[in-house]
Amino acid sequence: MNGGRYRETKEGHRAIKTGFSQFPCALRAAAIYGANASGKSSFINAMSFFQHLVRKSAKDDSGAILSSLPSCKAIEQRGKVEPTLFEVSFIEEDVHYTYGILLDSECILEEWLHAKTTKGRIREVFSRSRENEDYDWHFSPFFSSKKLTKTWADATRSNALFLSTAIQLNSKELVPAHRWITSRLRVIAHSSHLAELVTSEFLLDENEDSSRLMELIQSADPTVKSIHVESKEIDDQEFLSVFNDEFRAKLLETSLPKTDYSITFKHKVPGRKEYELDLEEESDGTQLIYRYAAPFVQSIKGDLVVVIDELDQSLHPLLLERFVAMFTDPSDSETKAQIVFTTHDSALLSSDAIHRDQIWLVDNVDMKGSKLIPLSDFKPRKTDLLQKLYLQGRYRAVPKPRVKMLDRA
Repeated sequence: MNGGRYRETKEGHRAIKTGFSQFPCALRAAAIYGANASGKSSFINAMSFFQHLVRKSAKDDSGAILSSLPSCKAIEQRGKVEPTLFEVSFIEEDVHYTYGILLDSECILEEWLHAKTTKGRIREVFSRSRENEDYDWHFSPFFSSKKLTKTWADATRSNALFLSTAIQLNSKELVPAHRWITSRLRVIAHSSHLAELVTSEFLLDENEDSSRLMELIQSADPTVKSIHVESKEIDDQEFLSVFNDEFRAKLLETSLPKTDYSITFKHKVPGRKEYELDLEEESDGTQLIYRYAAPFVQSIKGDLVVVIDELDQSLHPLLLERFVAMFTDPSDSETKAQIVFTTHDSALLSSDAIHRDQIWLVDNVDMKGSKLIPLSDFKPRKTDLLQKLYLQGRYRAVPKPRVKMLDRA
């Protein structure tokens, strides 16, 4: 999320200097609020779909990925379904990229990539637009070989991305942009079990940052003294049976190892004997922190962008503040890690963990679609009690109950 409006004050640690004059800083965190069914999860799911498309479209010649385009993204207007537009702006290796796709459930209609260095001008790296059954292609001198770009274009199916296809055919020029979308962006949907697998693998590898991970878990439950993880290979059917249909479909398209984990927490309470609990026996909050621990630690160390749906679920407000503070006030001031998360926890609005410039609101506009609005559009005063005003509906993005309370006898 752009921090262009953010003014560097004594709280300048909340932003990252970009080196680009048109947006001199980017916020380290963005909290997204909104009523139930307002579109918060749809926003996260859209990012997940976009990333999955970039990763897999070149390998999926069936077109199944496009046909799985979430129905919530297709807005019916005047009796027809409009194409879906995705566009993301990011910085990788000191280059500002803007990558966009226009698509429907059958084919890619348009695709483009623009790039700009800190001292250069914006230039189009490539673009394509569909006209009838053919594409109009444009390539800049960004590429070292016109012959190769023609080869990559010819190999790109109508239901696949050029970015994905060119990478599969060993394009070196597009590696930074592709890497940011597929690796530096970490999207954790509400129903995802992938983060739990990541933390388990992290502990099995005895990573040097395991102590930081343990500190994070112990912040939720100080009685946890150690965590023991064992892995075993299992057959596909047994492995896939533990996941929901959506995640199972994604796993079938990956080369993830079919591994099951036995996760045991050892507890020590003063005056009592040590005891052990399986992860499933731990509290919902502890399970959630275990799921997010490794992605958080990896994001801070690797300058990643982590996107999480319903971060506050089963978390005490103080633990939520601590999670967010890892990004907004990190111990490593040089990190460029960022976090975007959805939440219902209004107490965070009154805390020091997040600044008003880092707050966004999802509002369902006349039931026709969702709009993401920065809190700054409402021009709140420094003396405003944000939590109180938000719950009162001053900034919209709150439920509008229509059920009357029963009269008490």
